[in-house]
Amino acid sequence: MPEESSPKELLPVVMKFSDRNMSSAPEGTIREHCKVIESKGYCWWAWWRSTAPADQIPYHIEALSQLTASGPVEIGFFNSSLQRAYVAQVEEVRTENGNSFMSPEPDHTPSYYRDQEYPAWLKLTGIQRTDNRKIGRSESIPLKDANQINKLKERFREFTAYDLGIHWLKAPEDFQVLKLVEMDKRYMLHLSDLHFGSHHQWHCKSHPTRSRITLLEGIKHSLSEIQVDPKEIGPIVVSGDLIDRGPDHGDFSEAIDFLNNLFELTGNDSKSLVVIPGNHDVRRYRGGEIPKTDDTPMTDRQKNAEKEYREFLKTIFFEDPGISLIREFKLPDNYIMILQADSTALRDQRVSEFGWLGTEPVKHLRAMSEAHEKPGIVNPLSFIVFHHHLVSSVDIDHIKYYDDSNSRHSRDDRGPDAIISTMVDQSRILDLCTQSKVRGVLCGHQHAHSHRVFASRSAIYSANKNPNKDPSKPFFTEIFSSGSAGCSWRPKDFRPSFNLFRFEGPRFNFRTVSLHHTLGNVEVIYETDLPTDGYLTR
Repeated sequence: MPEESSPKELLPVVMKFSDRNMSSAPEGTIREHCKVIESKGYCWWAWWRSTAPADQIPYHIEALSQLTASGPVEIGFFNSSLQRAYVAQVEEVRTENGNSFMSPEPDHTPSYYRDQEYPAWLKLTGIQRTDNRKIGRSESIPLKDANQINKLKERFREFTAYDLGIHWLKAPEDFQVLKLVEMDKRYMLHLSDLHFGSHHQWHCKSHPTRSRITLLEGIKHSLSEIQVDPKEIGPIVVSGDLIDRGPDHGDFSEAIDFLNNLFELTGNDSKSLVVIPGNHDVRRYRGGEIPKTDDTPMTDRQKNAEKEYREFLKTIFFEDPGISLIREFKLPDNYIMILQADSTALRDQRVSEFGWLGTEPVKHLRAMSEAHEKPGIVNPLSFIVFHHHLVSSVDIDHIKYYDDSNSRHSRDDRGPDAIISTMVDQSRILDLCTQSKVRGVLCGHQHAHSHRVFASRSAIYSANKNPNKDPSKPFFTEIFSSGSAGCSWRPKDFRPSFNLFRFEGPRFNFRTVSLHHTLGNVEVIYETDLPTDGYLTR
C-alpha cells in the first residue's frame, strides 16, 4: 500500500487582501508577485491596513518576524474579492519601529508599488494555491472557488472567509495580546459611556462644532488639575457604550481613534485595554421590534448583533479575543485580575435596558478566587466589569429628569425603567462577588457616578459562605460606577466624569474626577482609601 502523506501543520496566520482595483495590479496581486519570484527567486510583499495604527503592528507582524527567525514559515493568504486562498512561504519580515518605508529591495518588488512606503514587508519565496494547482493568468478572473477555501480551512481551524482582516490561530507565546501584562505603573483609569455619535458632547469628526475640546483633551486637563501624570496610568477599563446609536447608525471609527490617542497619551498600547460592550454597542432590537422571549426563535439580527463590535475588537487587538475573559496585570505592588463580563446578552426579558450576566462567568469568578492563594501573588485584587448596574446609581428624584444640553429633550421619555435598569440576576451576582473575593464591580450605563459598598447577605449571615469564615468580619465588595465621560445626556446634578484608582500594596485610593468641556474647574467628586483584602470589621 502506498504510504499516506502526513498531515501538514496548521497555518499560524491568515492575511486578507483584495483585487478590487485591478488597474494597479493588471494581472492580479498574486500573479504579479509570482512573476517576481519566478524571475528573481523571491519577492517582497507589503503589509498594510488602513485602520491599523503603527504602534499596534508588533502584535502580529513582529510575532511573524519572531517565527521566521527560526526558518521559513508558511502562512495563508485570502483574496476576498476573488474568494481564493493561497499558501505562501515567508522567509523574513522587515519593520522600522512602526514607521512606513520603501521595499528593502525594489527590484524584487512588483513595479506597480515598489516606490510606495508601508509599515512592514514580507519576503516570500513561494506562493501556491491551496489545491496545489499552478498559479496562472486566470488568477485575475473573479471566480468563487469553494475547494480552495475548504483546503485553507483544513490548515487553519478558525478561518472564516467573509470575516477576516489578519487572524492568528495562535500567536507565539511572547506576543499573545491578552496574556499577563506587567506594568511599572500604579494607576488604573475607568471610563464609561463615551457615546461617540449624536449625543457625544465633545468635539469629534461627526460633530466638529459641538465643542472646541475633545474628550481626550478633557481627560488630559483633568489629570493635570489633580496632578496625575498620564504616563503613570496602566490598565484602562471601558465599561461599554463606546458608540451612541448602535451600529445601524454608524461605526466604531471615532471610538477607535480616541482609544489609539489615549494609548499614546498614557504611553500604553492595546494590551492595557479592558473593554466590554454596552447596550448601545450591541443593538439586538430595532425600534418597535419585540424583544425575544424564551419561546420565540432568535432573529438573524439577534444572532449577528455582536458582529460590528467584534470587528472593533479585531481592529484594536488585531484579533477577536472574545468578550468574556479574565485579564491580569502585574503592577509594582499589586496583582490585578479583571473579569470582562458581557451584560448585554439578555434573552428572556422584554425590557432590553436591563442587564443579565448568566452562568458563563461563574467559572471565571471561581478561577480568580483560587488565584488569590497561588504562591507569588502579592496584594491581589479582583474586579469584574460589565455595563449595567448591579444596584441603581440614581435616587428617586432623578428618575424623571435628565440634563441634555445638546438635545431638545429635558426629560427621559422612555419611562423610569430606562433609568433604573439594573442586572436582573443581581441577587446571585451579589453572593458570587463576595464568595469569590471580587473587590470591586466596575460599570456604567446610567451616566451617574456613584460608589456603593455591599456585603452579600450570605457573607453576613452565613459563616460558611463568607470567605473569611467569620461573620463578624465579612468580605465587602465595592461598586464603582463611572458615570459617563462622553454623553451629554445625564441625570440632573451629575457631571461628566471618570474613575481613577491608585494601588499601593495593602491599600488603594479611589477617586471620581469630573471633566469640564471648556477646560475649566475640575472637581474630585468622591475620594476614599480602601484596604486591598476587602475585610472590614462591622
